[in-house]
Amino acid sequence: LSERIKAYIEKNYDQDISIPLLAEVFLFSPTHMSHLFHEQTGSSIKQYLIRVRIEKACELLRTTSYSIGAVACSVGYADPLYFTRLFHKRVGMSPTVYRCGRETARE
Repeated sequence: LSERIKAYIEKNYDQDISIPLLAEVFLFSPTHMSHLFHEQTGSSIKQYLIRVRIEKACELLRTTSYSIGAVACSVGYADPLYFTRLFHKRVGMSPTVYRCGRETARE
């Protein structure tokens, strides 16, 4: 189950994904599915989704000139301010600083 959920998230990370939606897709109760995922991976579904989205955002920041708002939207976050706070919490710097640091390292 966890591998199927991971594959779904990796394919649809840019969409609105919720535990109830995944439970409907995989025909499990939300609680049981969440428990099984955590038991099999050591991570919650929500944490896994955030990790995938932040990894994809880092890739976009490294390889494109998209605005921060466009990057946020591309990885499933409608609110660029929320995305920026979450990115900073996970990566340790803002998306802008991350991008600038990557550009400076290339020069």
